[in-house]
Amino acid sequence: MKRIVILLLLVLNVYAAKSLEGEGKFIAHDNDSLEFIKKQLLSDAFKKVIDNELKAMGLDYVTFWQNYEQKFNEHFKEIEETVEQKYTAPEGQSLSRQELEKKSEELRDKRLTSKAKFGRLSRVIKSYSITKMSKSVRVPNSHYINITAQVDRKDLTDIYYRFIGVSKFRDLKKVYLDISYNLIDTNWLELGVETETDFTNVVADHWKKNLEGQLSSVVTNGIEIADDSLKATVKERLKKSRLVLLAEKSSGISSSDDLEDSLYITIEVNIRKTNLDAELGKISLNFQGGFVITDLKDNGVIAHYDFTPEKSVFDTTEQHKLNSSIASTVYRLPSLKFSQIRKIVEESVKNNQIIEIVLKNTNTINEAISFAQKLKEKGLLLYMNTDIAEAVGKDVKIEVTFSGARAKAIEILGKMVSEKLSDTRIVTKDNMLPFVFNIVSLDGGNGSEVKAENSSNGN
Repeated sequence: MKRIVILLLLVLNVYAAKSLEGEGKFIAHDNDSLEFIKKQLLSDAFKKVIDNELKAMGLDYVTFWQNYEQKFNEHFKEIEETVEQKYTAPEGQSLSRQELEKKSEELRDKRLTSKAKFGRLSRVIKSYSITKMSKSVRVPNSHYINITAQVDRKDLTDIYYRFIGVSKFRDLKKVYLDISYNLIDTNWLELGVETETDFTNVVADHWKKNLEGQLSSVVTNGIEIADDSLKATVKERLKKSRLVLLAEKSSGISSSDDLEDSLYITIEVNIRKTNLDAELGKISLNFQGGFVITDLKDNGVIAHYDFTPEKSVFDTTEQHKLNSSIASTVYRLPSLKFSQIRKIVEESVKNNQIIEIVLKNTNTINEAISFAQKLKEKGLLLYMNTDIAEAVGKDVKIEVTFSGARAKAIEILGKMVSEKLSDTRIVTKDNMLPFVFNIVSLDGGNGSEVKAENSSNGN
């Protein structure tokens, strides 16, 4: 069924942000610069704002800050050891008082500077304004700053999950590489290659190492070159539809757990000879091809790219130099896309689940858009996203994707009941149909119609 694509204003992609207040405090030393003092004040004020927002979002702010402190201390330990080594006294001697003070001051400066940057917390602050800066009259060198700021809740959610240790990604065990070559109007011997596998294995190993560097934080069991047995197994798996794979998993028939949690990258390289000049010892070759990334969980293609075609002329007088030059050219073909592959893979392995809901009795498509946006904001912690899938008359189907527990998502859906979409329109739900919502009009502004509907639902 054709999906309805709706172009929305930027407001649908920006979470409604309200200004929050934060006060920063810092006790300076006499030799601290004004710039250093201001950075410390802002860092502390930002943390106060973030703390207030975490509380407003109902998040576990206590554990968040505990984990933040623990991870910072682990991070700073190496810096601290470097400073300690710098001020190590010769054997049998001790540091002078001046050296101890200098060491203490350097540790303090490095700790404060490092902590102000750690975790990149400031990136969640969309904007801020300083409302007041002051110094304490009674406590020397005590500085204060008051700010109002707006927080990007999406960025804050990402940071929260990072420090809490809850991943929004599913476990990805392996990435398999299936590489094939097509030689057109040429052969391996003409390319200076006596044994085909000597050439293909070198290129495959280079690509494998490249991808391991890119995906080490995403893939638990590394990159593997597919052998003939695996290729045959995957070929049979790819014949199955997504529904068949899901049915096998739910019934316990599927035994390919490693494949289910893996990606399969098919790389095809085409090498075409366009000219051979035996007298000059030159061969002209064209290189083309591309790769496809398939998620073996559901056999869905998550990305496909064509290589930028290359034309090169090679010297054929030295066999080893010839095949090495060709191998280098082949190796470079996917380099640009491989450098971007981590982001591609992370997007593909988000723990997304899907619920389809129906919104009935809409007067305009704008009511459905408003409903979808409010639901998206309520489901921020589950990375909830909404998409208008279909509209038939006054009924609109909305596809809701989310990460995490399904029960949590259903709980958030329940919070849409009694949500006002305008001064005269409100959301209700029939408990007999958990994924069907109705939009009804307030009766003369007193809510009697809504009350009647909700009472029939036992609310």
